[in-house]
Amino acid sequence: MAQQTLTPDPTRPTSSPPPDRDGAVRVPAGLLDQLMTLVGELVVSRNELVDAVARVGAPELAAPSQRISHLTTELQDGVMRTRLQPIGAILAPLAALVADAAADAGVHVRLEVEGAETEVAGAVLEALRDQLAALVADVVAHGIDEPAARASAGKPADATLSIRAYHEGGQVHLDVVDDGRGTDRSGSDASQAAAAALEGIGGSLERWTTPGAGATARLGIPLTMAIIPALLVGAGPQRFAVPQISLVEVVRLDGERATTGIEEVHGAPVLRLRGQLLPLVDLTTQLGLPAGAGRSTSGGEAVSIVVLDAEGHTFGLVVDEIADSHEIVIRPLDGHVKGLTHFAGATTMGGGEVVLILDVRGLATAAGIVTAQRRAADRASARQSASGATPTSATDPADELLLVCAPVEGRRVAMPLGAVDRLERIAVADVESADGGEVLQYRDEIIGIVDLALHLGMGPIDRTAAPHVEAVIVTVDGAATAVLIGRVLDTAQSGFTPLTGGGPIVGRAVIAERVTDVVDVRQLVTEAGLGALR
Repeated sequence: MAQQTLTPDPTRPTSSPPPDRDGAVRVPAGLLDQLMTLVGELVVSRNELVDAVARVGAPELAAPSQRISHLTTELQDGVMRTRLQPIGAILAPLAALVADAAADAGVHVRLEVEGAETEVAGAVLEALRDQLAALVADVVAHGIDEPAARASAGKPADATLSIRAYHEGGQVHLDVVDDGRGTDRSGSDASQAAAAALEGIGGSLERWTTPGAGATARLGIPLTMAIIPALLVGAGPQRFAVPQISLVEVVRLDGERATTGIEEVHGAPVLRLRGQLLPLVDLTTQLGLPAGAGRSTSGGEAVSIVVLDAEGHTFGLVVDEIADSHEIVIRPLDGHVKGLTHFAGATTMGGGEVVLILDVRGLATAAGIVTAQRRAADRASARQSASGATPTSATDPADELLLVCAPVEGRRVAMPLGAVDRLERIAVADVESADGGEVLQYRDEIIGIVDLALHLGMGPIDRTAAPHVEAVIVTVDGAATAVLIGRVLDTAQSGFTPLTGGGPIVGRAVIAERVTDVVDVRQLVTEAGLGALR
């Protein structure tokens, strides 16, 4: 029998590589990128098809379009998973690097890693691997104080270097936080190299420091082609997308609720939502849209509010319209506009409409709801509490929204609005005495009362001029306390000069050309011994 020799046909594609023993198959990264691009286009076309079927009202097409939508979602999830890798792949080697750098610098550093399971595209990991290592080494070498200096400053001998990865606003954020010297290293070669690498993939690098307390570097890693659920909202003639990862709930106030549910403190609107005091941000105003394009929050008209969470700070975003939820394809902004802090990216809807994706954290920062310095102080305080050190004040001198009041005539006091749960008017007749102090029956529980003026040595607040007195409700250690504040004067976004003498007065500011004491209201309640009263 004649022997036949088989030769490969060059016109036919070669077969896929054989699977590994664990069942995995190697696929070129370029092919995965092409599949992801096609899936993104398929999602846009799917959205257009679903909208068209709903618009023409063809019931015979409803079931097929729903099936196509379901299959598209499953395909999208599968393709996205093939491109993702846990960020721990570049975080794991940092332990040895930190140990070596600490030994060379003569310091002691404890590395803490959180969110190693957070997944990002493999190409992004490779682009950041070397730059992240250099950035961490730079922090250890130049940002950590020596053990003797830490001891004299009341810090633990071992410094803490925390690396936290998490999803927010359609991006992956990587925070590198230390409790060292708080030196500004933004001009270092490592920092500039990391910033350049991030800019090359459409990301960003933020740095802020607190002298003597530590520094934070935040790497914003965009998902170059990602698909996320988002809520579409309208402001004026435009539509915007809100990532659902930041969405808490949607509220619509009609009729009387639109008038009674929203209060204004000298022009600053706040919403009473289930007893909580919620700052409001008007999207039209924040984006500088033409006057009259947005809804009024004080005219009794129906008001649509999207309640959002920005790193634990909840606020309400006032919009003109709330539309449906959609799965959208995130695309990074062009270099000319990516510096706009209000936006995290853009997407294309069915029919070719381009919709900008809102950056919830950027909105909150621009509106004074949360500041970069405040976030750094909160994390430093949490680290110190965990290590047993005496925490510094949670109040930070960076600009933030303050509630200004007059406990007595001639004195002005301000407190961070974020520390206040609710603003209440308490009937003087409802104040009772118990165990040598004052209490109030409030929402089916008995809570303690603190007189702000009396506790600060100004004398008691006058309760004879009116049947009611203004108070703020503050929660400390899970217990609510009513702090009598006198008259509410204003809200102001302001920084302040910190004071180091201890006590609840943590700083002073000049607000409306008047010297104003800034009070840590939670510390005041704790000093009054009411944090655990039930």
